[in-house]
Amino acid sequence: MTEPETTLDGLARLARVGRLSRREFLARATLLLGGAAAAEGAWARRAAAQAATPIAFGQRLRTALRSVTDVQLFSFAAKAGDVCTIRAEGVVFFDSLLELLDPTGAVIAFNDNVAPGQVNSRIERFPLPRTGQYLIRVTARTTPVGLYDLSLEAVSPA
Repeated sequence: MTEPETTLDGLARLARVGRLSRREFLARATLLLGGAAAAEGAWARRAAAQAATPIAFGQRLRTALRSVTDVQLFSFAAKAGDVCTIRAEGVVFFDSLLELLDPTGAVIAFNDNVAPGQVNSRIERFPLPRTGQYLIRVTARTTPVGLYDLSLEAVSPA
């Protein structure tokens, strides 16, 4: 038997009974499509961008993951040549995985642990290759999960 979150039908059922918001449904469905998302590239990128929470340079958001299967997406606009630092820092113990996706949906940077024994994630001083809408994807690597702060900093003027 499959978990409801591992099939599109299961996700749709969760959305119908109010256990998933439209935003959460779009984010999870986009990630679930995997290989199909490549074939439906433009649709998948639009769906992911719609599902993402906007974040701006200089902003810090406090949010939470409820389980290790949760995925959170954040979006921001940038220009080619902008340099950014992205941090996911647990308020209490929280082992995060941080990924940066370019405007085509390709993962261009990721970080699991800042350093040995330090489970916060950071993508530091990363030069953005093209102008467009970028996505930040945050997942939990282990339990416990919970509150974390996500920050996006411009290292060079935007």
